[in-house]
Amino acid sequence: MQAEKKKRYPEYRQAKEKMIELLTAKNNVERILGLTEKEKNRDRQQKAR
Repeated sequence: MQAEKKKRYPEYRQAKEKMIELLTAKNNVERILGLTEKEKNRDRQQKAR
């Protein structure tokens, strides 16, 4: 089991780094567009309807 974990760890680490990169890009876009938390919540509610 330990060998399996060691074998898969690089794949996990790469996926985690990609996720962080995408979240950073998302936050940067939101900051550039000036979206506030209140506006994001309003948009989510409108999409849910």
